[in-house]
Amino acid sequence: MKRTIIFLFLTITFLNGYSQFNDDFSDGDFSQNPTWFGDTSIFIVNAQNEFQLNDVVSSEAHAVTQSQAIVSASWEAKIRMDFDPSSSNYCRFYLVSDQPDLKGSLNGYFLRIGGVSGDGDDVSLYRQDGTSETLLIDGADSTVGLTPEVRVRVNRQAGGQWELEIDTALNGTFQSQGMATDNTYTNAQYTGVFCDYTSTRADKFFFDDFVVTGTPVPDTTAPSIDSLVIVSNSELDVFFSESLDQQSAETDQNYSVDQSIGNPSNATLDSQNDRLVHLTFSSTFSQGSSYTLSASNIEDQNNNMSGTLQESFVYFIPQTPIAKDVIINEFMADPTPPVGQPDAEYIELYNNSNKSFDLSGWTISDASSTVSLPGYPLLAGEYAVIIDSDDSSLFSNVNNLVLVNSLPALNNGGDDIVLTDGQSLVIDSLSYETSWYGDPNKSSGGYSLELINPNAICGGANNWKASEDQSGGTPGAQNSVFNTQPDVTPPGITSVSIPDSSTIQLQFNEGIDTALSTNSFILSPLIQLSGITINDLSSISLNLASPLDSAQIYDLLVQNISDCPGNTLNDTTIKIAIGKTPQPFELVINELYPDPDPEISNLPDAEFVEIFNTTQKALNLNGLSITDGTSTTSLPNEILLPGEYAIVIDDDFTLNYLNHGKLIPVSSLPSLNNSSDQIVIYSLSQTIDRVNYNSSWYGSAEKAGGGYTLERISPFDFCSGDENWKGSDHPDGGTPGSENSVFDPNSTVPDPALTSVKIDSLKGIRAVFNRRVDSTTIISANFELLPNPGIDSVYYSPSEPNEAIIIIASDLVAGQNYTLTATNILDCAGAIIGSGNSVDFSLPTRGTVVINEVLFNPRSGGSDFVELYNPNDMPVDVTGWGFQYVSNNGDTSVNAFENQQYVIEPDGYLVLTEEPENILLEYPNAVEENIYESDLPTYANDEGRVTLVSTLNDTIDDFYYNEDYHFELLNDLNGISLERISHERNTMDATNWHSASEVVGFATPGYENSQGANLEVEPNEITVSPETFSPDNDGYNDVVSIGYELDEPGYVANIKIFDSNGREVKELANNKLLDRKGALSWNGINENGEKCGVGIYIIYVELFNLDGDVETFKEACVLATRF
Repeated sequence: MKRTIIFLFLTITFLNGYSQFNDDFSDGDFSQNPTWFGDTSIFIVNAQNEFQLNDVVSSEAHAVTQSQAIVSASWEAKIRMDFDPSSSNYCRFYLVSDQPDLKGSLNGYFLRIGGVSGDGDDVSLYRQDGTSETLLIDGADSTVGLTPEVRVRVNRQAGGQWELEIDTALNGTFQSQGMATDNTYTNAQYTGVFCDYTSTRADKFFFDDFVVTGTPVPDTTAPSIDSLVIVSNSELDVFFSESLDQQSAETDQNYSVDQSIGNPSNATLDSQNDRLVHLTFSSTFSQGSSYTLSASNIEDQNNNMSGTLQESFVYFIPQTPIAKDVIINEFMADPTPPVGQPDAEYIELYNNSNKSFDLSGWTISDASSTVSLPGYPLLAGEYAVIIDSDDSSLFSNVNNLVLVNSLPALNNGGDDIVLTDGQSLVIDSLSYETSWYGDPNKSSGGYSLELINPNAICGGANNWKASEDQSGGTPGAQNSVFNTQPDVTPPGITSVSIPDSSTIQLQFNEGIDTALSTNSFILSPLIQLSGITINDLSSISLNLASPLDSAQIYDLLVQNISDCPGNTLNDTTIKIAIGKTPQPFELVINELYPDPDPEISNLPDAEFVEIFNTTQKALNLNGLSITDGTSTTSLPNEILLPGEYAIVIDDDFTLNYLNHGKLIPVSSLPSLNNSSDQIVIYSLSQTIDRVNYNSSWYGSAEKAGGGYTLERISPFDFCSGDENWKGSDHPDGGTPGSENSVFDPNSTVPDPALTSVKIDSLKGIRAVFNRRVDSTTIISANFELLPNPGIDSVYYSPSEPNEAIIIIASDLVAGQNYTLTATNILDCAGAIIGSGNSVDFSLPTRGTVVINEVLFNPRSGGSDFVELYNPNDMPVDVTGWGFQYVSNNGDTSVNAFENQQYVIEPDGYLVLTEEPENILLEYPNAVEENIYESDLPTYANDEGRVTLVSTLNDTIDDFYYNEDYHFELLNDLNGISLERISHERNTMDATNWHSASEVVGFATPGYENSQGANLEVEPNEITVSPETFSPDNDGYNDVVSIGYELDEPGYVANIKIFDSNGREVKELANNKLLDRKGALSWNGINENGEKCGVGIYIIYVELFNLDGDVETFKEACVLATRF
């Protein structure tokens, strides 16, 4: 709706228009014949009868006279500037303008004389569109560069053809500067001059000999209303678009105002401005009412008659506001990404009174900037939407806009908004936070915050909510969350802080009755209050008569506190304290969420670090920082009470965790890496707690895949690593802000112990402890290595806090068993390692660990795996080992195991795969605790090579696999692993491998092979086991093994299988060179690839050596079947 809000009548004198005129100022007068107006107070006619600018300061000036010449028109003048023009000293000769003010926005044509740097100044013709300019004729350069005196002439033909000419010699000879065609504007009203100058040039512009000829464009347009001015409660001034016929203009019946005002009692055409009509009415306008003026049958001086013209206006006298008469009703702080509203901020005001106000001189502020509002009538019950003027085109569908330059930028995470009137009275104010949205999805952008009940003037955060409109907001209209139901909910305390030892600050969730008594607040142990400071309606400060004791925890009783409607808060007791700075392990990291996954977990999609106060005293977090080694953020001044949990969260995600407990929002929480990372809380002087986690700590491949937190089993076990952490067992995926689901109240803190040794090189080993150790005692500790090659030095690395790096004097020797003993070492909490803590180890050689099972042809979408087995009687640390492979270009590379510790216990298994979850899904009997994620080389589905190498790049085991090693009767080999039959036999022996049993699901990842068998063989004997076998791949006696132990090496064997009729069915070995001890196996398949029938079979073994010694053996076995 277009509104008229002019309260004073301003008179501008206009004269009847002229089509043509001459003026050489020879009469010494520019006030008539023709009349020049504008900045005429600083123009004179000098002694030479020139029209001269006569100013003394830097400025702009203009003078105009009426001229309607445009058809077959000519404009000529003499212009002199007693200086060299520049970009800050030049003039314009306006040929045509539709406005009298040549310094403002207008439509028309002008010559620019000078105005460029250097001496290249010219005379050029421009078209002006509002405030923009378009060059039409570019005059020759340097024609007016030096103290110019020039005659200019412009001719315009009826069709809009323009020609520019100049005479720089002043001899009557004009030189053409070019021609152009432009017919954009034909409404000529004024001709004039414009000067832009500095103070030294303020009296050096001279104009003379104006000659303007031509006629106006024929007028065929009826007059229209340009504007309307309210003079009083019964008078209006109406400005029309052109000069009017006096009779029609002064006919009372041609005008009327609705709302029973009727026709004016008098209509008078202004004596000096024939475009202005004065209307006087018998009835008076009512305060704050809207009206429409209708005018009809109004004729111009060419007898063009109007139809019915209408102009709306509002009559009101601005009234004086008091606080809360106008309220901040809605605002868009974070428009990105837009939902449906423009991608621009706005603030909506609502007049909640029965008064009317003019917003002129009012201000709107945030915490850092202020802007003044322009004049705008805000009537009772109406809205005003304040936007940046640059965004006006975005809000074309909103009628009640108030445009300002530089609307204060509202911070996404929270800010202040303050509205004041022209007398600096605070009319309304608020301090919002992202929690006001009440919806974490909406707080991320695109939704406005809307006031719920405009009558609850001190409702606070509880009276605000994210817009529920599908467009994200309701600017200029009733809020989507509007609800005027009475407030029957008592106030609540949202936070308590202690700015200093003599002040306690309370924040409420809504405005409260500020008529407070010190008796409403009682501290125990007793400290008297000296007074109460009202910070705002929802925040107060309690001023204490004596300071708080930093070592004391107090109970603060809050009673008899009511909100504005009178709802009373139940008596509430809050524990408060200044708190002590934490010492190491008084504050611990208790839960981590590195890998959120809302599709799996019910937790919010945001990382967090949970901390826990392990003491019986209050801890102050001020001065602490949290880091992951690459980024760091400070913890705020918050108190953690004894046994209290707190969730450290990035402040962008505060809303997500509102219902999960005490929150510690920080700016830019360090990002937790999914696979492994370190998190450290520290003060300026010391580390408070440190956690170096990796994905193996979950103890579950499924949980390590995302959506589960890592929880500490015992928060009082400060130094343990993975054994004190586990993936959450809670159905939500975690327990932020509360006791961990894996918490074990019966957990005991283990003594520090040496558990294994990693071998980095022939002269470098690492002592691995079960707990994080004290770095200073590592350096001073006593390590003994036997047999003694000598220890050169010992180091400690913070990245591996449970290890000591030991450099030894001489190389380790293959095959030698060593014992490392550590004494006088403290764990991180100060517990000392027991004397004689030792561990045995040896340099890994072939057979230290064996390849025990391989899946190289998984089912569709599945993953390969390799299982390792430790056949020795001491643990083997395989950390840093890997699988060697040859790349396409022939280079040898190693896929090292993932960066975590792997220790295979005696008779233990380790399965490595790229997708543990898939292995657990495909093979339900798999032992999850033995399965780890790690990159593997690409293994072909038909044949290939698996090579296990140590950190020293020594080959520990090597297996050439082939799909032919599978049981011949299997139709589909996809998803079936090859299992090693005996770890004592050669890895390369094809008969030492067999398809995993169908009974176990075709693979046994992480536990004993279904086809495993180790023979007990007598010296110089051939042993057959079992005597009865059933080759049906059920995992029970599927093969028969022929074991041997010879008195010396060098024997060659021929082994054949005969049926009970003496027919050869299988040649198992032909001139095969044997190890001194070993075995071969037969799976019951004959030379034709068919399963042999049930019956007795003779195993014939012939052994001979280079000396010609020959031995033969015959053993029987039974091939059976199950019925």
